[in-house]
Amino acid sequence: KYLSDNFSGIKFATVDETNKLVAQSLKEQLDATKQNFVILETEKANLILSTINTLTEETLGAYKINLATMDRNPTFDHEEIPLSKLVKLNLHYPSVTKEDGTQNNSKFSKRYKKENTVFPNQYAVRGFDLTFDAILRMAQDVPFGETVDKFATEYIENRFSYDKDLKGGYFNRGVYVLKY
Repeated sequence: KYLSDNFSGIKFATVDETNKLVAQSLKEQLDATKQNFVILETEKANLILSTINTLTEETLGAYKINLATMDRNPTFDHEEIPLSKLVKLNLHYPSVTKEDGTQNNSKFSKRYKKENTVFPNQYAVRGFDLTFDAILRMAQDVPFGETVDKFATEYIENRFSYDKDLKGGYFNRGVYVLKY
């Protein structure tokens, strides 16, 4: 509903009664002269599997196709969904944290491990990033509100790009667009 209301010209493929993509309905909408983005929003493993199988068929070799989702939910990690096909389709998805695997090399992570015998989990890293961001912003010669209006920041796993809400507070719109 959101996509159709806000983006003119968006097309929808047909899904049958067994929650499988009707391959021909998708193929008819692809354009061989452009980059095609297929947005897949589902928590149903069989729909994800039928879609990626269709998108990786040899008959679609002439098309440039990227798969995208707004919610990379745990179903994308289902044992029957081949990671290699998600990589081939350059699955793009938004995330509030980076998932690059290098966060354990940070000074924070090394010190955390030394003091706690384990590396920090996502909540500890998020807490560190948020606290560090707030402290650095408050330490500036300009008011906090000016720093959030002018600067986006990025730390170990998180990005902070604030907008003012209607009640006078702030909320973070900092996200990453990641791809397999």
